[in-house]
Amino acid sequence: MVTGKASPSISGFTAAISSSLTVGELSGKVGGIHDLTTARVGTVADSSAAAYLTKKGIKQVRSFGNPEEGLKSLVDKTTDAFVFEGPIVEYLAKNEFRGRVKVLPGTFDYHYMGMAVPPSSPLREPLNRALLAFMETDQWTQILKQYLGQGS
Repeated sequence: MVTGKASPSISGFTAAISSSLTVGELSGKVGGIHDLTTARVGTVADSSAAAYLTKKGIKQVRSFGNPEEGLKSLVDKTTDAFVFEGPIVEYLAKNEFRGRVKVLPGTFDYHYMGMAVPPSSPLREPLNRALLAFMETDQWTQILKQYLGQGS
């Protein structure tokens, strides 16, 4: 779900971020992305997930100020599904909403995020190399599992 790559043209560390679909633990109305056209959907206002839902013509979208509010709406059954950044909702589902919400398998709407470092910065090359080296360690894998779960 999250990957890193060196890019000579930008800053060097790029994470592929995808949106994930989360439902209430006992919800039967939403089984996948195809069900969003008839569901009460939530997302964070002005997010890439909100733009994706608009682009796909999903009309019943409720905006929240943060992902915690959106996930709470699933627990309170005021929404049927919540769409937002996969790593964030997986972390929250595992740590703050365990047993109350479920992140459905699969992801969609991949986009990229980067860490900006000026091209002339003396930190750019050492930072790129350190990040890439760290991402090849068992410690990186353990951190992903700790925060995002076993499937990371």
